[in-house]
Amino acid sequence: MTKVDSHHHLWPAEVIGRQDWRPAEDEVLRRAFDVAEYHDALDASALDGSILMQSVDAMDENQRLAAYAATSERILGWVGYADLPDPARALDDVGALVRMREAPGGDKLVGLRCLVGSDPMSWTAEAAGIAALQRAADEGLVWDTVPITDAQTDAVAAVAQRLPHLRIVVDHLASPPMVTDAFDAWRNRLQRLAAQPNVAVKLSVGVAVLQRWERWDAAALRPYVQTAIELFGARRSMLASNWPVVLLRASHAQAWSGVIEALADMDGQDRARVEGGTALDWYGVTRS
Repeated sequence: MTKVDSHHHLWPAEVIGRQDWRPAEDEVLRRAFDVAEYHDALDASALDGSILMQSVDAMDENQRLAAYAATSERILGWVGYADLPDPARALDDVGALVRMREAPGGDKLVGLRCLVGSDPMSWTAEAAGIAALQRAADEGLVWDTVPITDAQTDAVAAVAQRLPHLRIVVDHLASPPMVTDAFDAWRNRLQRLAAQPNVAVKLSVGVAVLQRWERWDAAALRPYVQTAIELFGARRSMLASNWPVVLLRASHAQAWSGVIEALADMDGQDRARVEGGTALDWYGVTRS
């Protein structure tokens, strides 16, 4: 079975100042990360391909992503940017993104997202927001998002109900709290998302968790990964590295093997799905 990293980034040095999610005073990520270096990371973890994700909230990011995809057969698909919360731009941005399919590497476009952080997601209930997501669904694009609050969770679940043909992927385990007294609240949010059959989850760690850790902690991550698989099942769970962001605390291989440890009790077929099959199915791509 093909093994797929369902979430990684690439960027040139000139966009560093435009990545609003970037930790302050960080030096690990303050440089370019290119295709060749990422291929080395894939090789170290014995993976076949990947899904490239946007890291800059700007439409010119899509040109960069398509260009990266055009240079690498191992980039199986890319998730671009659209300003979904802006009612004046959302639908036009999705249309512009779809037209990227005519550019070199644009045929690998598989989804869209914008970085919401802790911002309200009331736009998902507005006509402009629904129209943009409707267009994305009609074009076969996946919506990647990271709901971290109860209100955001309810908003994403409501979209899933309203647009059942829109495939939604929740990134980074919906930002688990990594503290025991908040586990139940996180599980409840994840359970509400898992109740929607068109929602899947990525078994990865986002920048918020990485910043809270002093070092990589596979043991602390294990119950969250196992809970996500319990709720979503193998057909809606996919492994992801979040490279190079994960370099804040671990190498690609270290992070990948750390999550793999949580799959030890899975049977071979389910494990193969989580390691690659689910990403291929959900993003609608095949390995060339």
